[in-house]
Amino acid sequence: MPNCNEKIFLENDWILAEILPWDGGRISRIYDKKHDCELIWSNPRTKNVSRYYGCNYDDLSASGIEEAFPTVQPCKAGGADVPFFGEIWTIPWEYKKHGEGYIFTCSSPIWTAEIRKKVFLFENSLSMTYEIRNTGKEMFEFLFGFHPSLCIYESSRLYAPGGIYEMYVAGQLEEGKTEQFTWPYYGERDMSDACAKENTGFFNFLTFPVADGCYGVEHPSKETGLKIEFDRRFFKCLSLWPIYGGWRGHTCVMTEAFTTWPVSLDKAIEEDRAYRLKPSECAETTVNYTVGMENREGALCRNM
Repeated sequence: MPNCNEKIFLENDWILAEILPWDGGRISRIYDKKHDCELIWSNPRTKNVSRYYGCNYDDLSASGIEEAFPTVQPCKAGGADVPFFGEIWTIPWEYKKHGEGYIFTCSSPIWTAEIRKKVFLFENSLSMTYEIRNTGKEMFEFLFGFHPSLCIYESSRLYAPGGIYEMYVAGQLEEGKTEQFTWPYYGERDMSDACAKENTGFFNFLTFPVADGCYGVEHPSKETGLKIEFDRRFFKCLSLWPIYGGWRGHTCVMTEAFTTWPVSLDKAIEEDRAYRLKPSECAETTVNYTVGMENREGALCRNM
């Protein structure tokens, strides 16, 4: 049985990172020690609620940083009913020390896949390298995604790649309808304004294919921020959910980077957008989380 009190810490003079191997290998904290600032949001109302295989992600996720595999939306694929957000976000991960970092490992219950997450801490950044290996004797198709939930404060700003976004959820938007906008202005609203006290409601918008593999938040009142960098050739879709109390009382920015869109594996297979792994093949990609503000006047990601 997994030890439900077990926490793995990586720490230096700048960052404290907390990982819960028993809880889907979830990264529950990235804390800026120099500026006394939590950068990763976790849901306080579900942190002590047990997650179980096949449960509803929206209802029982505790947020932090979680991974989706081999689907995001529940669907029928590979002769099975694949659950919401896939198979690995609810199961315990094994771990071992590896140099100055850790390797976390789990096996997908239905898919013949071993997923590894190599986590290392540098001066002001956390590096996570994912490996997805086909351990079976037949090819399989899959989606993969990572889901960081970000803290926001009274002066926070959201930075995202430029380009065209599709708005799926907004207060004035009719259910089932979408609208396109060019980042950052949705009508007269500047979506990069993520001030927690001044905004209300909640939104969801995404860009596919993503123009650049860098996004994040800056907190001028805290003199820090968090930059997230990924390989846009691997993660082709970026979805953002700024929430200002309008969905279940949460205040945060939930973010998602996925290998493709749509994020239901059956539809991705139908549209020939799912990734494929032959027996013994391995897909690998790295995501970096950098703490701090690059400069006071400029954006977190200067190429945006």
